[in-house]
Amino acid sequence: MDLYTKSGEAGASRRGTAFPLQPHQKGRICHMRTRDNLISVHLTEDESDRLKDYADMCGLTQSALLRMAIRGRRPQPLPPESFWKMLNELYITHGYLPHIEQREIEAFILQIQAAVTLSERI
Repeated sequence: MDLYTKSGEAGASRRGTAFPLQPHQKGRICHMRTRDNLISVHLTEDESDRLKDYADMCGLTQSALLRMAIRGRRPQPLPPESFWKMLNELYITHGYLPHIEQREIEAFILQIQAAVTLSERI
């Protein structure tokens, strides 16, 4: 197995331990994202509960939720499991249609999914 480092040198190691890259990463320099700035925020009990509840509703960590807010995005709450089941049934059903209609239905499915799951600009 070929081993790579952050710099992309074969056989080298990162922090003393070699790690393999995925096949799509080979030959590319792998940059690790760093988040070195820790910010401590004082919240009331109510604010803290609301932050935790909204992050849980969206399937995000509190940190990820705050980073999205900083970037001007408002995440959507996770849709119920029934949404994914219905979308899957629609996708299965579209397989029985002629090819041209399949493309239209696929685009429609993606529009539905995007409308329900993509974050909104604040």
